[in-house]
Amino acid sequence: MSCFYFPENINHAAEFPYQFVEMGYHFSQLATFRPNGLPEYQFVYCVSGKGIFKFGNQKFEISSGMGFFTAPHTPQEYYAIENDWIVHYVLFNGFGVEPYVKSMNIPNYQVVHIRNPFYFDNYFRSLYDCIQNRKDSWRIEASVILYAMLSLFQSLDPYDTPLEAEISAGKLSLIINYIEKNYASVISLQDLAELIKVSPSYFCQLFKKTYKISPMDYINQFRIQKAKDLLYNNRLLPVHKIAELVGFSDTSYFCRIFKKQEGVTPSQFKEISFT
Repeated sequence: MSCFYFPENINHAAEFPYQFVEMGYHFSQLATFRPNGLPEYQFVYCVSGKGIFKFGNQKFEISSGMGFFTAPHTPQEYYAIENDWIVHYVLFNGFGVEPYVKSMNIPNYQVVHIRNPFYFDNYFRSLYDCIQNRKDSWRIEASVILYAMLSLFQSLDPYDTPLEAEISAGKLSLIINYIEKNYASVISLQDLAELIKVSPSYFCQLFKKTYKISPMDYINQFRIQKAKDLLYNNRLLPVHKIAELVGFSDTSYFCRIFKKQEGVTPSQFKEISFT
């Protein structure tokens, strides 16, 4: 069985928090390339066979028990690498989706392992039956099923290992250079990940695997080292000003990080340095 369904009229996105747009059930997935993504959210779940999902310079093999999620307007490409790549998929939107996705910290795309496929199989089957039967309340029922399906994302295992060789140390050196030049400014994980065109979650994993430290811990260590230089060479500079100069907007937080790393407070370090 290979089929897909979509409503005759989909101009109801504002009526429901989770709005069904289209679905495929036991669908034989064709090669797809969308440089501008879709206008809706999408979840694709692999039933059998194997395919490739590409995002930017990353490539993931999707097999049975895996799936991928994409937010609206996320560039994407995927295609079968076996004759029959069978998937369930659903497209959806609605006024409740974006707030929920943000609260769950779900990125614009995510490849996942599904530990218990029974639940997703059941939800897709329920959604298929709901759309096929088209009772008077089918849109409400579909909204409830979509919410239940989204709620399962809390228990999914992110899969952040692409098929290509990991990003070279040369690319990560761009991150180190950026930190050294911009440590006094606000630096976010999103900013750093965008420099090498990967997701923040994958960037954190790669950075920690390479340097044995998280990106934010590395930034804090670098900032504290710069703070020590300032404390030693500028005795009259107040602690709050030093914190500001090395990128800490909160002096109390700066002092906590400094003591955690050095074993003494910034003021104590200054006193020790000049005795």
